[in-house]
Amino acid sequence: MNKTAKPSDFVASRILLRHIAQMTEVKSLTIGCYPSDDVEGFKAAASFVHTAWSSLRSRLRILNLAIPLEAYSISKIFPPGLVLESLEELTIVLRKAYNNTDDGEIIASIIPFINRQHKSLTSLTIDIPEAKVDPSPLFNALQRFPDMKKLSIVHPVDRLQPADRTGIDVFLEKHAQQLEEFKIRFYVTDSLPIPSEFFSHPIFKISLPRLTCLDLGLFQWPKLSQPDVTDGIVRYVGRMCRPLTRLAIRDCVLAYPQVVSLFSVISSEASKLRSLEMHVYFLSCSLLDLLSQQLPKLYHLELRFDSLMSQEDGTWIANYYWNGYDNQASAFVRDMADRKYPDWALRHFTVRPLYYCSGRWDESRQVLASALPAVISFNGLSGDEFVDIPDYTKSLA
Repeated sequence: MNKTAKPSDFVASRILLRHIAQMTEVKSLTIGCYPSDDVEGFKAAASFVHTAWSSLRSRLRILNLAIPLEAYSISKIFPPGLVLESLEELTIVLRKAYNNTDDGEIIASIIPFINRQHKSLTSLTIDIPEAKVDPSPLFNALQRFPDMKKLSIVHPVDRLQPADRTGIDVFLEKHAQQLEEFKIRFYVTDSLPIPSEFFSHPIFKISLPRLTCLDLGLFQWPKLSQPDVTDGIVRYVGRMCRPLTRLAIRDCVLAYPQVVSLFSVISSEASKLRSLEMHVYFLSCSLLDLLSQQLPKLYHLELRFDSLMSQEDGTWIANYYWNGYDNQASAFVRDMADRKYPDWALRHFTVRPLYYCSGRWDESRQVLASALPAVISFNGLSGDEFVDIPDYTKSLA
């Protein structure tokens, strides 16, 4: 405690420590020290953390370490040899509070703690929210976790140059025959990578033959890069498409030809895909026709889209968003009214317009609900509720 602490603060601390010691049935714990918090002050919390380890060691199943790297050295939160016997899910955020911190030395001190949990871990999340931290020593030093089925990574693309040895590919290789869920999201802090170079990184060359869920977070490249982006996505998804039951492609808006190319590898008689999430330029009659024909067994669909259109082939005029969307939205309502998809297995449809529906989203929701009679929920609502909600897109038109 600091020198300015009042006597009542010490009493409150002792009471809190006593309560923590008695919380023996806690299954999930988050230890947080966020960017707005005082990192140096985190040292005062060390006794609470150490008490938590003692009381929760055998019961804790979920642990989220949302603290900066400096907090590890300040508080020395891991007692020597700490093993959390029942820990199944571990999330670690790798960020620095100060630019001059030697992250390599601190990461080296965290690695033994993670590796000691190898017998129980089934899920691991590594979040690197800023490019100032080099996570490669961590991934290169982590051992194999025999029961791990789920891996999630948030990674700065600035540290994903073709020649960079991130260690992620090495870690993926160790778990390639057992991973069932893989979520990886990239973000840009400087400039967009060249698509062909980005998808040539060793990470995208690892096949995961047992993967059932792939959640891929990319970024929006210029339209001129679409052929290379399409090729990269199709080649990567194609490596593990056969066992996939769920696919999500985020933060990258797909044009209709890109969707057609993607379906060339994920739609087949043997496809097990039941859930699909993606962001497209247009919600169109053409797209729904394609989805119902190519993925007849799809059970859950989430589409984010910019505008409405009836028929599309991937071409659009440069000033479409400013001059053409009113006519296109009207054409969508007109042509969708003539469609029915009664035999489609789809039961849950989440559809989110992000920009222009030209005030026609009320009518669009009506024709969608009518065209999809077997769907149980639209945006989590019944068909009647979905049709009746106010049209918030009118303010965007």
